[in-house]
Amino acid sequence: MLRALLFLFALVSVGRADWPFPVRDGTTWKYQLSCEPGSTKLDFTRRISVADPHDPGTIRMEETDANGSTQATVLKLRDGAVLADQSTRATPQASVSEGVILPASLQPGTRWDYRGRIGNLEVELPLTVMGEEDVQVPAGKFRAWYIRGQRSGAVAITAEEWFVRGVGSVKESVTQRSPTGELLSRCTLELAAPVSTPNTAPSPGPPAAPFEASFSTSTGGSPMDVIPAEALQIVARWRLLQSTTSAKIRVVWIAEDTGGVVAPEYQIDEATTVAAAPEAVGTFTLSRPPDGWAPGKYRADFYVNEVRALSRRVIISAGATAR
Repeated sequence: MLRALLFLFALVSVGRADWPFPVRDGTTWKYQLSCEPGSTKLDFTRRISVADPHDPGTIRMEETDANGSTQATVLKLRDGAVLADQSTRATPQASVSEGVILPASLQPGTRWDYRGRIGNLEVELPLTVMGEEDVQVPAGKFRAWYIRGQRSGAVAITAEEWFVRGVGSVKESVTQRSPTGELLSRCTLELAAPVSTPNTAPSPGPPAAPFEASFSTSTGGSPMDVIPAEALQIVARWRLLQSTTSAKIRVVWIAEDTGGVVAPEYQIDEATTVAAAPEAVGTFTLSRPPDGWAPGKYRADFYVNEVRALSRRVIISAGATAR
């Protein structure tokens, strides 16, 4: 069965290292597994079986395939990087060194060497973050990081991963080809339903806002109220809390005042995604137009299930310094 890349969890939090997906005990991801040749779809499940409150940097994840076979993986968060060993219940005393599943920094062009299990093979594979793109799976449409790796040899392997912050892996694919390019096999995992996260008692202290958002020039940068005009993009990062079902998140980008370049309150663009977990985070990106940004005042209006949840303003300034 597919053990493709285990978990390529993107780690791009602001200010402190944190798990970029739900880590409560019992959190479950349900997938559809399909392999070529053939068209049969099988169930595949990932579940957090133990999350130690005294050690938030270590969790135990279990993968169960359609035949009922389970493989346990211990994931650790160290200095912002996600590591894993692959000791199974069948061989609990096996000595398996930890491998880097994801480096501390994840941006387009980031590369690292993955070492782990793909199918029944232990492989070493260079991986590259290709960028962000939309991906459609049975659970819905997502804006995801696209990660790709290739290895040549007697059997050429191509591994692909689509990851969504706050949700986890929504799609994985491993393709094997002969030296002549003939397709030997392709196995694909697709998220089949929203992530199931058990309810827990709220932590003491004041409740967090149900919807939060900030601007920066990258997914991992510091929040910014002023964006330099030479910036290649504006990234709107959002966080949704206390959602009991899948919620549609929509952003509308508005140019409030550009000194006459465009009409006041001009709508630049809009985009929509789905929050597939009760507690979800994500990003919307607005790319610099071909003729550059018009300095002025801008705004992003955020809607949750078509109800305005928040508006955030930002200034684009020709005199600001990129950081």
